Amino acid sequence: MSSNNAHPSTSGHGETPETESTDANAPQAAAGVGTSVGRLANWMQRDTTPIGDLATLRRMDPADPVPAYPVLLRQLGDAGLDLPGDEGLRRWALIVHCLALARGRHQPKKSFGGAMYEIGMTDLRMNSLLRADFDQLTDLLPRIARRLDSQAAVADWAQAAWYVLGMGLRGGRSDSATKARSNIARGFVMAQHAKERAINGE
Repeated sequence: MSSNNAHPSTSGHGETPETESTDANAPQAAAGVGTSVGRLANWMQRDTTPIGDLATLRRMDPADPVPAYPVLLRQLGDAGLDLPGDEGLRRWALIVHCLALARGRHQPKKSFGGAMYEIGMTDLRMNSLLRADFDQLTDLLPRIARRLDSQAAVADWAQAAWYVLGMGLRGGRSDSATKARSNIARGFVMAQHAKERAINGE
């Protein structure tokens, strides 16, 4: 993937942003986004988790999550989230929906972009993700989740969560979303380069 059109330049080292969202509508995780995503993932992978609850989250429409609220709100509360408004809930609904589609296969520090490359996703799909607005993410991110699930692939879903939470509903991005976007793109390119070096025997 060409680095001049796929992702913004960055000098970071793959860190996950832990700053608060600048959007007052976005629900905040008192324990941190990564911790909340981890709690949600752990719940999804427990043998005792009700199958019906998981099915509800997989079927949920992130654009209209109200029918799934009994399950969604309970799990978000258990994950340590404060829930201020409907637009913020739409964002977490998208995150939880995708995590459920991926069957809770969350692994911290496993680059989300790197996982995308390893399962064979193209530069075009990565570019689409990096250029998406929130409404486009509600269509694109579940497709990525299903693809990851089809190959039983793990990924750091906290990176995707920061991207979603910081994405303005009218096209803007917070600093946390910009950093998450850069981390996702960097992971994709690094995985691509690692494979090229392996092929070349470097």
